[in-house]
Amino acid sequence: MSNLSDGTSADTFSKNESIKAASNHLRGLIKEELVEDTPVFGDDSEQLLKFHGIYQQDDRDRRKEARAKGLDKHHQLMIRTRIPGGIVSADAYIAHDDISQKWANGTLRVTTRQDFQLHGVLKGDLKKSIAGINDALLTTLGGCGDVNRNVMCCPEPKADAFHEHLSRSITSIVSALTPRTAAYH
Repeated sequence: MSNLSDGTSADTFSKNESIKAASNHLRGLIKEELVEDTPVFGDDSEQLLKFHGIYQQDDRDRRKEARAKGLDKHHQLMIRTRIPGGIVSADAYIAHDDISQKWANGTLRVTTRQDFQLHGVLKGDLKKSIAGINDALLTTLGGCGDVNRNVMCCPEPKADAFHEHLSRSITSIVSALTPRTAAYH
């Protein structure tokens, strides 16, 4: 591989780092593969999707049944929404609950990282799910992969100088740690 703009050689990168380096700022072929009539993304896109808060998986509960019938895995996606500081509005919670019912497997998981996870999303429903999350003024960008996945803090709804400082600090930290790419929107 050729040298990158900073003078480093992509030859020394791990496989995943090489995928990122060649991805045009985390774009890869995600946009093209999103419209393909297939249940899965390609291997490189699967790695890049992580930076957009998405894991490509198969349904473990249906794996044994599919194997017994000689069928392919039941592919699905998990979407992780970042919720900095664990602070989420009632409207955003309701939006996620609605998304889980419409385009996921009906469960909305609240994680120990103060995130939401939607499981069982099919590739054809991914765009609608992400749009719904963004409409609720939240994001999945940086929710997975080798990045800081969320900034956690006590979400106590207290209006005092200390908690206002915490809120500003969280916003600043999240801004500094979020991947810089226009590929998300």
